[in-house]
Amino acid sequence: MLAITVILVGLLALLGLEFRKRNNRTSDRIYKMLGHASYAKYLEAKIHQRNSELFPLKSRLEADQFLRDTEPLDFNFLDRVRKVDQAFLEIVAAAPIRRPTSSLETLSSPLNFTGFRSRLISVMNSRDLSGDDVSPLKPISSVIEANENLFGGGSLLEELFRQAVLSESLAQFRELTQRGKAKKLSVESLMEFRDTLNRIESPAEGSKKAIQSEVLAAVDLISSNQLKFFPTGIVGYFFEADKYCFLAHRVELLEELEQVDSLGELTPVTEFPWYAIYSKSLVSDDGFNPALKEGIFLDAVVSFTIDYLSFEIESRNEGSGMLDVPSGYALKSTNPETGAVSLEFRIDKVLVIPLMTPRRNKLCAPYRLN
Repeated sequence: MLAITVILVGLLALLGLEFRKRNNRTSDRIYKMLGHASYAKYLEAKIHQRNSELFPLKSRLEADQFLRDTEPLDFNFLDRVRKVDQAFLEIVAAAPIRRPTSSLETLSSPLNFTGFRSRLISVMNSRDLSGDDVSPLKPISSVIEANENLFGGGSLLEELFRQAVLSESLAQFRELTQRGKAKKLSVESLMEFRDTLNRIESPAEGSKKAIQSEVLAAVDLISSNQLKFFPTGIVGYFFEADKYCFLAHRVELLEELEQVDSLGELTPVTEFPWYAIYSKSLVSDDGFNPALKEGIFLDAVVSFTIDYLSFEIESRNEGSGMLDVPSGYALKSTNPETGAVSLEFRIDKVLVIPLMTPRRNKLCAPYRLN
């Protein structure tokens, strides 16, 4: 009986050893799928090989320290709020290029992302409350740029913050147009705002890269077992098949992600083999599809907004609004009774649509062109 037990344990250990070799090959395959030899190389390329036409990725340490050093603000003292907001924007603008972080820092960053978002929203709200109409688009543009500097190129959480601030910025722009201020804006300010929108990373692409970053960071932690999630030593051999289940699912996810432009969403994992004890906890993709849907939707809204800006600019320069719609998300229509000309959002052209809310409906509302 003892001999049989020893043989079985030996066979299981050999099987575990074989799975360990397979896991190492699978981890290498995941890195190669994204074109890099390690997670550190992946992040370094994301920062230093970023498209020069996009806003750069800045260090967040200085902004985080600024928030730590700033006393709580009271909106009853608007001048102080505005001074703090301006100082925050200056800190972000002067910050050096971001340094690559470890996989652990990516998944559990100590930075005050909520504070960053609150400060950026405050920049727009405090200017609005002040009644400053000299250049109403300037604070919105400043926020969009700082938003890219702080949240661009990050984890899925950072991408969700980026999308939230971008959505609020576009909503603020809609407020301006609905108040009848659009015709009062100079052509120069409209062109500058359009240039700002053209320099942001595509929200759809941002969501995709954030998921890649999240997957790669998790694979790096699991492969190196930095968190000691899986048992170590001889016992660890018996969990190599479980680890392989996790890595195999990550390969499938990355392959699907390459086709997401046509699929619209990822296939959720619903079944696991009996031995995948830890993988059931690790493979949690609940936030991926909502982020992808929001990114695809916001991508369309940004294109729609750029189309409107182009119509507005060209109509003033040439005296006509008869332009082609480059993005395909806008449709010009004329009310036969009133003669009102509008630019309508082609929501039917959006691949996947998130749950519509009052905010999203506002972003989709038609623009009046005359």
